[in-house]
Amino acid sequence: MKAIAHLLLLIPLFFGTGCASIVSQSSWTVNIDSEPPGAHVEVTDRNGRPVYQGTTPTQVSLRSGNGYFKAQRYNLAFRRDGYEAESATLNCVMNPWYLGNIVLGGFIGMLIVDPLTGAMFKPVTEQLNVHLHQRNNQDPKFINTIPNEVHSGK
Repeated sequence: MKAIAHLLLLIPLFFGTGCASIVSQSSWTVNIDSEPPGAHVEVTDRNGRPVYQGTTPTQVSLRSGNGYFKAQRYNLAFRRDGYEAESATLNCVMNPWYLGNIVLGGFIGMLIVDPLTGAMFKPVTEQLNVHLHQRNNQDPKFINTIPNEVHSGK
């Protein structure tokens, strides 16, 4: 009889937890770098709201969820003098720990806790590197700066 009472006390814990919320997290540290370093980076969320602005290399804490059962997506814009502007996208995907709810029967965690906290998602990568390309010297703003003597061959 005592064993049944103990089991009854454990049932709410068993069904009321969210595996990803307990074992994982809903905000992730992402390392952002560029080659060459020192680029200005602006991070915006899927709604276009700025989340972070700074210089590479850097670390940014990003939330993986964007509402109930909706993963976050981030757009990153890189700029540096003398280099072409570059952009990157960072998607969040289903966190493998979320599937622990199925194995352990955590229906509350599966349907409420993990989706609301965003812990059911995680970034595709925690290390983002972007290669910046130098601007071409044939850029129209440079063409008119060559002295006439060079054009005429004198």
